[in-house]
Amino acid sequence: MKAVCVGVMALFATPLASAQNILFNGDFEEPAYLNTGQSLVGVGEQKTLVRDNWLAGYDAGIFGIMDWINSWSDVGFGEGARDAGLSRVDYAGSGESQYAFINNWETRLSQVTSHTIAAGEVFNAGISIGPRGENQGGRVQLWAGIPSYANPDVFDPSAILLGEVTVATGDWTAFTPDLVLDLDSWNLASLSVTIPDGSSAIGLPLTMSFLTSGGSWGPLNFDTASLEVVPSSGTWVLAAIAGFFVFRRSR
Repeated sequence: MKAVCVGVMALFATPLASAQNILFNGDFEEPAYLNTGQSLVGVGEQKTLVRDNWLAGYDAGIFGIMDWINSWSDVGFGEGARDAGLSRVDYAGSGESQYAFINNWETRLSQVTSHTIAAGEVFNAGISIGPRGENQGGRVQLWAGIPSYANPDVFDPSAILLGEVTVATGDWTAFTPDLVLDLDSWNLASLSVTIPDGSSAIGLPLTMSFLTSGGSWGPLNFDTASLEVVPSSGTWVLAAIAGFFVFRRSR
């Protein structure tokens, strides 16, 4: 009987916040998606998203960023391209590593995770953001639901914004940012959301998203994105109880 009690105590002693990053390609190091005639981003290169081979810049572009969703309608480039993509130009000591960038207003990159939201869960998100100049602003968001299929720069009407952190350089005036970005540096933007009982977000997929804001000048860089899910305390208690009975049966 003593051994059984020790086993139960060990289960309850397991750290409750043993969460793992559920994002894929959060560091943006995976090879880009390519269409015929396109090539990977080389050291010292930056490539934008270009879908259609009749558009200028197609051969020098990439088709997509692995595991991340983007729209295909750009103010400057028109339909079939997007002034966002991947870069391997050294930024604030990044060296030869690869990171994402966005160089247009209200342009979004999102990842819909395979996680279904449950009551009592805590979501901890983070991403490094690097401004390349002054007067730049953006947002990091967590959503319950998915981006619109017609235009992934916006979310489906059924989606729910769970929380966001606003970021901007010190001279930004469109809103007061939660995080003031230091120039030519990587700045960590973090966000934490707890799902209460009865939330309309329960049962919906969890999505992480980041975007530039209207009036932002020049590219914003993004790297080392992470999203952790901490299960509700009730989930851990049930797991401990289940483990207790398994332990009992094994004896």
